[in-house]
Amino acid sequence: FTLDLSKVDPNQAMLLATCKQGDEEISFNEQLLTTPENLKLPAATVTVEVTSSKPEEDGSIEIKVSADKTALYVTLTTLAEGRFSDNFFALPPGDRTIKLLPFEGRAIDFELLKKSLRVEHLAPHLEQEHLLSFYQ
Repeated sequence: FTLDLSKVDPNQAMLLATCKQGDEEISFNEQLLTTPENLKLPAATVTVEVTSSKPEEDGSIEIKVSADKTALYVTLTTLAEGRFSDNFFALPPGDRTIKLLPFEGRAIDFELLKKSLRVEHLAPHLEQEHLLSFYQ
């Protein structure tokens, strides 16, 4: 297939591509149409909160990530061992639940996670004049 992007401002848009087999999502990708330094991004506020009061039965811990405006390259880090169910993603305004999944045979240090959980995104790392109206 061909996709005509000639009327799209590459500095204010990104391509979201979902591949499905029947109703099952096989793949999802977020593609920038320009290099990050050319993006016109809003000054988004992104927050993160451990929402589980204890680890789930499978040992995972739920985390709520929230943004008031679209944020790109949202990245979670922690000193606690485990892997995030998703990381380095685009987040439209609103909330999204991510899980910290334990490595096989190991439990997640719940208190260390709560103390060390951190979130970053692209906009604060760009020059301030680029922080405009991307997907507001």
